[in-house]
Amino acid sequence: MPIKGKKKPASRGSRSRRTPAAAPRPVATGRRRTPWYRTLGGKVVAGITAVALLSLVIGLVVTARSSGNATVERQEALERYAGEMRALLQRVVPPAGAVAALTTVPASEIVKSAEADASGWAKSFQEAATEAGAITPPAEVAPAHGLFVDSILLYGSAAQTYELAPGLEGELQSGILIRASEQRARAESVWANAVGVVDGSLADAGGEPSGLAPPSAGGPARIPPPEVKDNAGEDN
Repeated sequence: MPIKGKKKPASRGSRSRRTPAAAPRPVATGRRRTPWYRTLGGKVVAGITAVALLSLVIGLVVTARSSGNATVERQEALERYAGEMRALLQRVVPPAGAVAALTTVPASEIVKSAEADASGWAKSFQEAATEAGAITPPAEVAPAHGLFVDSILLYGSAAQTYELAPGLEGELQSGILIRASEQRARAESVWANAVGVVDGSLADAGGEPSGLAPPSAGGPARIPPPEVKDNAGEDN
């Protein structure tokens, strides 16, 4: 009889017993880095940057205000100078107008007027040139002021040249009269060039024209007052 006992486990064929899964390996994690803007160095850099930006803004505001003040001061200085020159021009107008008027009369009348008045004209021009030399112009129109002085002296030279005419005759006298007329024309041209410089500076500074017409033209031009508008925006 066969001996009874434990049966041998049946073979599972190609399938083997499952091996239990290994425990997961621990993963090493690094320490989390602090954002740069939260570090001491980052905070210092941010603070310096904020101070720099604030300083820049303040600097721009101060510069803008200073520039505005400088423009107003510049305009006031130019207008003050133009006013001084208009006052001086009143002294130059009478003799300059008399000299200019000689171009419209016969030679005999020119000689007669020159004999009577030329020395007085020359003296007036010399006094006006001395007064002009005492005026201190703004630096930007200093060259123009020199032209104004030169113009007055040229008017004076024309008067002195006319003063020579009564003592001459014929072609010499005619030549002297022509020379005096040329000097007077040159004086007007130099004056006009000076006015162009001053008016250009005034316009650039937001001011009105100087009104410094050539002396032989009759004196300062009238400067129109600024327009006044009512509440409706219409000119009065």
